[in-house]
Amino acid sequence: MGIGVGSGTREELPSPAGILGTRLVGDPACLSRSQQKMDSMKSFAAVVALVLLAPSVLHAQAVPQADLIDRVVAVVGDSVILESELKEQIERRRAFGEVVPTDPQALEALQRQELDGLITEMLILQAAHRDSVIVAPEEIRSQVDAAIAEQERRFGGRAAFEQALTREGMSLDAYRRIAERGLRRAAIQRQYMATVQRDRRPPPVTDAEIRAFLDERADELGTRPATIEFDQVVVPPRASEEARQAAWEEAESIRQRLVAGEDFALLARRHSADPGSRERGGELGWFRRGRMVPEFERVAFALRTGEISPVVETSFGFHIIRVDRIRGAERQARHILISPEITPAEEARTHERATEAARALQEGVPADSVRKLANHPPSEEVRVGPIPQDSLPAPYRTELRGAATGQVVGPFRMPGARETYAVVRVNRVVAEGRYTAEDRDLREQVRQYLQQDKLVNEIIGELRRRTYIDIRL
Repeated sequence: MGIGVGSGTREELPSPAGILGTRLVGDPACLSRSQQKMDSMKSFAAVVALVLLAPSVLHAQAVPQADLIDRVVAVVGDSVILESELKEQIERRRAFGEVVPTDPQALEALQRQELDGLITEMLILQAAHRDSVIVAPEEIRSQVDAAIAEQERRFGGRAAFEQALTREGMSLDAYRRIAERGLRRAAIQRQYMATVQRDRRPPPVTDAEIRAFLDERADELGTRPATIEFDQVVVPPRASEEARQAAWEEAESIRQRLVAGEDFALLARRHSADPGSRERGGELGWFRRGRMVPEFERVAFALRTGEISPVVETSFGFHIIRVDRIRGAERQARHILISPEITPAEEARTHERATEAARALQEGVPADSVRKLANHPPSEEVRVGPIPQDSLPAPYRTELRGAATGQVVGPFRMPGARETYAVVRVNRVVAEGRYTAEDRDLREQVRQYLQQDKLVNEIIGELRRRTYIDIRL
């Protein structure tokens, strides 16, 4: 797929020192600090916390008899939050190595902070229930399966994981039930907040607020990496009509064998020209729209489960597609790719056409016009960046080292492609240095962050104002 650095959007830039990844006030979609530390923890407490994505807040009518001696620390609408649940939140911090204050005033402040979070999550769950927000059971099952598989990997296999569960007095089935409940609650909260935010315009953010945010975090910003932005023209080899016809006929022959009942995975391993999926029997995994080239997607998203597609031509060659599973807007599919043969003469001609493309860019011909003449594949990126120069894949990192704004670089061979060349025109280079409020990319990231923060607080504030809340801590 060419450069392999995505579409060149701003998301490719890392947030400075992670400051834009801090938890938004009241945002249920963000992981807690305990969860963020999970990767570095080996204790069983870390494993359990992975699935406790939402606190164990009980509905008033659902409190078991054994818990009636528990003290109510808050009433939220028609639900209660118990003191034991608040203590669990504090203990969860301690289990992950956080220092829990012993000073009475500091401990009380921490408890109020945690209680405020529990109240916020209960408000969102209640609002989601009123709006009949539901999540697909298969989505939760898939997440639970993935969580269990990850824990088995961490513990060195299922047997070791089950032994760890047994030592804590828990079975795998009980773990699964806890995981399902926690993940379902978290998914409901995310879905509700996403739905509400989608229908509302984010509050405005002023330049003064952006500057104040950056001034407060000046010591946390760290150093901005050197970045680059560029346009590229990708020049692929062109197969002859005879080679294209031969490839289509081979693909159609394989398709007929599939329709007759032959094994798709076996034929993919024997015949597919896609090195990324061939050894997996053509398996492409789950994908949404926007991941594949348009010609491929049009067919894949029109297929029913188990249906074999007609032969589909893309810039890569000829595909036979089978959709194995459908999950909402996602598809899980296999494909077999048959690529036309490229002759040595055409390989040489490809380099000549790439050299002509570089000359045209140097003479000021618009990049879009050069792409049309070069037959730039629609699957390849057009504009890349801003992206840290150290994050560029080979050979881009080597070829663009030291390049200046306005310079045309190439042609050079693209990675993993058959005699395909790239020509690059550098649009902007920003040297390594300190972050400032004048950095346009950082300013936009901060603006979006503050807008999101304001909108979340606005929504939570409205829920609080129209819900009865009695804090008894």
